[in-house]
Amino acid sequence: MQASLNELTEVLRPTDKVALISYAGDAHVLLASTTGDQKTAIKEIVAQTHPQGKTAGAKGFQKSFKYPRPVL
Repeated sequence: MQASLNELTEVLRPTDKVALISYAGDAHVLLASTTGDQKTAIKEIVAQTHPQGKTAGAKGFQKSFKYPRPVL
């Protein structure tokens, strides 16, 4: 997961936005909506993530729906 997120971060444009939500045990916002020009900050959060027991997938999805969706 970390390698994939780091690869994704490399191709983000300054106008792109990414947010990260963990749903291990409970849903937590790890990174609020952040623009693609903040690559170092994104990678620092990714580096701090690690597996943690059971998942709370439904809570993670519910939390993600609270964020504004990008206009394509």
